[in-house]
Amino acid sequence: MLRNPARLYLRTALGVAFDEADPLPEDDEAFALRGLERHRLVQELLRDPRAMVGQDLDALLQARLQRAGASGLLPLGGPGAWAAEQLRHELAPALRCWAALAALHPRDLPRLALRLDLDAQDLDAQDLQGGTGQATALEDWIDGLRQGAEGAAGAGVALRLELGASRLLQGRQVRVDRLLGTWVRMLGAAAAGLRAEGYLLGPDVALHWSALEPSAARERLAELLRAWRLARLQPLPWAPRSAIEHLRGKPARVAYEGSRHARGEREDPCLARLYPDFDALRADGRFESFARQLFQPVCDWAQARLRVLDPVELEHGLRR
Repeated sequence: MLRNPARLYLRTALGVAFDEADPLPEDDEAFALRGLERHRLVQELLRDPRAMVGQDLDALLQARLQRAGASGLLPLGGPGAWAAEQLRHELAPALRCWAALAALHPRDLPRLALRLDLDAQDLDAQDLQGGTGQATALEDWIDGLRQGAEGAAGAGVALRLELGASRLLQGRQVRVDRLLGTWVRMLGAAAAGLRAEGYLLGPDVALHWSALEPSAARERLAELLRAWRLARLQPLPWAPRSAIEHLRGKPARVAYEGSRHARGEREDPCLARLYPDFDALRADGRFESFARQLFQPVCDWAQARLRVLDPVELEHGLRR
């Protein structure tokens, strides 16, 4: 919902779903990895990180790259070998960091149930317009958390380890729009009563965050739940990267419409259908209010709670 309220509305309210772009024809050979292809390949290479604990990570990554080449996921010949080497060099530090952190936190915590009720009286008149007026509840499971060995320093703190396929920095600034999933999962853990910190290990940088207070996390989740309920009833005008750029005082129009050097968020067919340009997105004035309500908290969290670390230096520090 945070990433694309237009898609949620079109699917739930109108039953409309746009097909993804057609793949390359079978006789059209690729000589380089394009953005989406590369992202999917990196996701495949980073899958099942728990299987990496205690393994020779370089050999494991090399084997996965060889399978990817044999499956046609890499270009043929020299370009494929070059792409494989670049990916190996880029991903190895994040994998080694994950393994080192997992070794220091060897205990897998059991799944924890999360339920957050949002009573009908907590919804304002605009929320309820066209709805049932019934209470809404968020129910989920919090999993993927680890803990240090009993008796070890920090054994009482839960740790979430995430491997990311996307680069997390733009210049020297963190790409907050790529942290939305991490943000929501961290809110869920805190709202469920867990004192959890964590790491997101990307191809270019490692990010560490400290635990949130449960009351603040529940408040933020309630705001997201209200927005989710409303987004199922009517189209809501925001796109995450554009909203974050607007909050930072940067040209949100470029983020939405794109430029000669970068793709814009309106290339998504759902957003393009409802909001063909940035003027349409902000026409009724709600774009600014949703940006402040939904994205200012995650921007503040990134500013106050995130530490940006070099993965190589982090790994060396963990192994000392």
